[in-house]
Amino acid sequence: MIIDVDGYPVVAKANVYDVGHGQMLHNKPLGADNVKVSICVPIVPNAAIPFPLDDIAYVSDAVGAFIAWPRRLVIKSSEV
Repeated sequence: MIIDVDGYPVVAKANVYDVGHGQMLHNKPLGADNVKVSICVPIVPNAAIPFPLDDIAYVSDAVGAFIAWPRRLVIKSSEV
């Protein structure tokens, strides 16, 4: 999957986990409008992530970590 942030067309390639309603991530509800992602390849490393954590604020910080990402900003790689 390819993910983007408002203002940037594509910021990373990531694995996307649509875990379902009621799931928690980092002790917070993920929310129905979000998915869990794990960034594999940062394309715009200095792009801010949508839901920053204490030690993860930018795409480059999130490589290999699980973070929340708005579902509307996830694009299947076959659609790009």
